[in-house]
Amino acid sequence: MRVGIVGALIVVLLGGIAPLGAQEAVPAEAELPEAAALARARAAASGLARELLARLGAELAEGGAVQATRVCSEVAPALAAAHSKDGLAVRRVSPRPRNPAGRPDAWEAAGLARLAELHAAGELPDEVSAVVEGEGGPTFRFLKPLRIAATCLRCHGDPVGFPPELAAALAERYPADEAVGYREGDLRGAISVTVPLAAVSAGAE
Repeated sequence: MRVGIVGALIVVLLGGIAPLGAQEAVPAEAELPEAAALARARAAASGLARELLARLGAELAEGGAVQATRVCSEVAPALAAAHSKDGLAVRRVSPRPRNPAGRPDAWEAAGLARLAELHAAGELPDEVSAVVEGEGGPTFRFLKPLRIAATCLRCHGDPVGFPPELAAALAERYPADEAVGYREGDLRGAISVTVPLAAVSAGAE
């Protein structure tokens, strides 16, 4: 695993490597792709979060919680796909997914586990990132934590209190649903962004 300035502290938290001070100095020019990848990951994650919140509000206003159940199966994947361009791969992940497509890979699972520990300690960061070796070379990985807001509880809270029509809609759309039983403020998961550094370098040429 190669560490850049933008990800060094978080990689220490996630990967058990030595602190930045124990690493060999990295030439400033070598940091440019990582800084560019971080900027792109932040922009994609923030954009997806804003659009999801807006669409969720619209679905709730138009058809209530039952209509909002389509967000996880249809709306969120479509919005994530729209942000997955120019080499980026963007998606939502959770250790307790509603949509099976949101199950994390090994790196995401480790990151989510560490985020859960930090959240329990009251130290949840705004983001975590690292540079890892991927199939196509060095890859920038990024997680933006997502927490449960009061509005989320209408579909992700205690299922005992769900209206029958909502319970039926969830059972139909998500027969293997794991994303219930949350309380306000709980860690729901994260927006994950993957950026091959080769794509960033190519874009800068």
